[in-house]
This record gives sequence, structure tokens and C-alpha cells, in this order.
Amino acid sequence: MNEDIKDKIIELIKKELEVYLKLGIKTKEEITFLGEDNFLKIEIEKNFIIAEDSNKIVVSEIDISTMVDLAMGTYNNMNSEFLIKSILENKNVFIIEEGVEWRKYSKIPLILRDKYLTYEDNLKSYGIKIVKRFEILDVLENKEKDIEIFEKVLDEKKINNFITKKIKKIYMTQETIVTELAKDIIIKNNIEIIRR
Repeated sequence: MNEDIKDKIIELIKKELEVYLKLGIKTKEEITFLGEDNFLKIEIEKNFIIAEDSNKIVVSEIDISTMVDLAMGTYNNMNSEFLIKSILENKNVFIIEEGVEWRKYSKIPLILRDKYLTYEDNLKSYGIKIVKRFEILDVLENKEKDIEIFEKVLDEKKINNFITKKIKKIYMTQETIVTELAKDIIIKNNIEIIRR
């Protein structure tokens, strides 16, 4: 190919890129992905660009040691170091609930379960979100929904129904009674309650 033609093509491409950038056409947002869940990674790649360093980090699996490190604000391996530094840089960290190692055990002693839940509460207090696998794309795209209810009692059955519908904010009357079990589920799933 003639050098003159190559130069003209390159110049045309540059001009098109400049127009594209000036128009502010939105490109895919970058997400950092940690973990071995390739199916989830492929799903995320449909809507986002996987990058080594971004402001949003999705952790598909987290072992007990790394969870404890993070809860204590320390690190002992590369993953926990990366995540602690991300928290210090005020990045958004999302941990997939089904990838939390201790949750895979069905016969865990209650006292140990409570300890692990306390560690998870510490993570949440740092701004880390623990999200169900099926909700992550909506959370990353800020597609969380809200609902207004006028019921007398809000129980766990209704809350679980809202969770499956991806409701993250519930408006209710001052008189609505929220059962204790429903309160626990609300806290665990980071649902915001607004009384009017």
C-alpha cells in the first residue's frame, strides 16, 4: 500500500476518533475483577471492561483468611493487600455473597457463624458491599429499585419477596411495624427504610 494512502487513512481515523471523543459518547465503564468465577466474569464483560485498576472491584471469592485480614484492617497476602489499599483509596468493593468461603459450610457452629457475621459487618462498615451473585450487574449499573408500601406489618416473607425483585429502598408509613426477623434481613441485604 502506498505510504501516502496509509497516512491519509490514519489521518481520517484520528479525525473520526476526535469527533467520537468530543461527542462524549459513553464507553463501557471499567471494572476490576478478582476471582476464579469465569461465568460471572463473562457476564460482567458484556456490560463493562475488565481492567487491572478501576474504581469498582468485584471479588467473586474470598477465603476466610482474607476476610479476617480485611475486617482487621491488615493484609497478609496479595489479595488482601490489594483490597485494603483499594479501601484506603475509597474505591467501591463488591464481594459476591456466594463466594464467601465460610458460607459454604452448612454445619458451622453458631458462635463461629456469629464471629464471621461480625467480620462481615466490619467490612460493610468500611463501605464494602456484600452482594448476591444475581444482583451484581444491577448494583454495578445502579439499577436498584425502590417501592412504597402502606401495610400494617412488614415481615420476612414480604422482605424476601422484595429482595427477589431487587428492591433496595422501601418507603413506608410511620405506623408500619417491622418484625425483628424482617429487620435482620433488611440489615443483611442493605435495604434502606424510609418512613413518611
